[in-house]
Amino acid sequence: MMAYEIALRKSDVFAAVAPVEGSVHVSYYETIEKPETDYSVSILEIHGVQDTTIPSNSTISDDFWKYEMTKTNMEYWQERNNCKGKKAEYTNKYTGGSLDIWCMSNAEDCDNKVQVSWCTWNGGHAWPIDWNTPTSATRMVWEFFKFHPK
Repeated sequence: MMAYEIALRKSDVFAAVAPVEGSVHVSYYETIEKPETDYSVSILEIHGVQDTTIPSNSTISDDFWKYEMTKTNMEYWQERNNCKGKKAEYTNKYTGGSLDIWCMSNAEDCDNKVQVSWCTWNGGHAWPIDWNTPTSATRMVWEFFKFHPK
């Protein structure tokens, strides 16, 4: 939730955010005030397909909190960043591998060359990392940030 809030409130400072195993509460986007700054922000959401704490594909968690689904988050940021075009698989050197990472970009063309993408991995509510290989969300996020500077 904090990463999305930073993207909304500090888009003049941050070029990209990468929420990992997180979301916003249902109706968050309808209730927020219009931010003072309105710059485009790249988004890379990473979510485990087995996460029941903040599920990616359901609005109700295992403890009955209500969250927006990844699909809703991506649609919001696609519209906010004025993204057009088709969805497409987003590959990087971390896709596949032992964590079975799979990524998708929500559109081909967004304002200011930002990117709105999400990745899934075969895990739950945890930081995606394989200690036996160089595969981790940390490296993937860092490379995403380097590719999308302010």
